[in-house]
Amino acid sequence: SGLLLIIANYSKWALLVSVPVMAKVSLDAFRRLGYNYTEHLVATGYFFAGILCIVIAFSGLYFIAGINSLAILFAETVAIISYVTTAYRQFVGDVFKGWRFVLKMILFFLGFIWYMLGILFVIIVIYMVV
Repeated sequence: SGLLLIIANYSKWALLVSVPVMAKVSLDAFRRLGYNYTEHLVATGYFFAGILCIVIAFSGLYFIAGINSLAILFAETVAIISYVTTAYRQFVGDVFKGWRFVLKMILFFLGFIWYMLGILFVIIVIYMVV
């Protein structure tokens, strides 16, 4: 309960941390593009602005519905994944096509989840020690 309260109170920091993490995962997944980390960081910043717009729009739905509906959460998640996939499709251009792009996006999402779980683990360890 205390950890969830900390995560809820510091959600803005979690969002801030996710931008460089997304850029690192993007660099790893799309290394063949030849872009450096800074270029991936800039692209991720633009993509993240779109993600925040989706989150703001769905926050309005949560407010109107008055409840935390799992259906709205699912729709928000699908919208974010669709947006990120479309944004990266435009970012990679014709370098990755078809199944190669699908596999790279799966690698990207799994890598992002892996990095974020690692960061969460470090936060939990620090919280337990302090």
